[in-house]
Amino acid sequence: YGEMAMAIEEYLGLGREHNRSDNVVIKDGALIVTGEKGVLNNIDFLNIAGAGTSERYGVFNNYMKSDTTGATGGILATNMALYDEQGNAHIVNFTFSLWNEEQNEWRLQIEADDPTNSIAINGATANELVLKFNADGSLAYMYDRFPTPASIIVNPTLRFSAANGTNTLPNIALNLGSQGGTDGMVIAAAAGTFTQNSSDGYPQGNLESTLFNPAGEIVGSYTNGQVRTVGQIALATFVNNQGLTKLGDSLYGATGNSGQATIGKPQTGSRGDIAAGMLENSNVDLSTELVDMITTQRGFQSNSKVITTSDEMIQELLGMKR
Repeated sequence: YGEMAMAIEEYLGLGREHNRSDNVVIKDGALIVTGEKGVLNNIDFLNIAGAGTSERYGVFNNYMKSDTTGATGGILATNMALYDEQGNAHIVNFTFSLWNEEQNEWRLQIEADDPTNSIAINGATANELVLKFNADGSLAYMYDRFPTPASIIVNPTLRFSAANGTNTLPNIALNLGSQGGTDGMVIAAAAGTFTQNSSDGYPQGNLESTLFNPAGEIVGSYTNGQVRTVGQIALATFVNNQGLTKLGDSLYGATGNSGQATIGKPQTGSRGDIAAGMLENSNVDLSTELVDMITTQRGFQSNSKVITTSDEMIQELLGMKR
């Protein structure tokens, strides 16, 4: 019985500690095979039969009639989009199911939404991990069930391969948390949920708008929500600014008196800022100058009246003399 029980456990991937048999027992004359919890671990069909032509094998086969009961336990699932170099999205599904309740272990299966594509962990062919948790709910470690014996994985990575051999994405970091920490996957006495689910990939986007910052950077905003520096404006300084020669309008040229231009980024050295969309500030107070202009105009008008009056008086005197 012991050898048969361990053989059944080995075939079904149960009872990984082979010095005991907990998943296969005989009770009330029945051979009871108990799988791990979780719907994904459900044993939907089991046929145990003897081989050969002996009548004893026939009696054994007739006696072994199976009945199954649906598995219980939780499942937690989510999905995420992976983006290739062209910005094309590939949906990947992450499914967590209870693997070993006594050991606080959960199985993670990673599958591409398109079955023609493939997912591999750490460059291997397997797409499964087992996550073991401590009694306080923190992540103890992760290990790969394939190949045997299992090996602990510290920083798992994914490799996505499309069926047509293109858009292969190697070394995608899978951040599930640190050993002994609660900065990633944890278990608790509550309904399962994802509190963190993020990716640094993004789809293809078109340049939507640009702006200039004080550092002279030309910043582009794209339709996919990304913001990137697409250019840089430079500023030039001279040893003697007064030695520049005027070329016309607001253009100046270097001379031997001004020295050669020293070009660099704004806000570095003695270079100033870039003020985008601004007009040059006036070097006078416009309101004061406007008041002075009106006062001067009024004064000019008054003086004109005095001159006119004096001229008329002189004309009158001349007329009286004649």
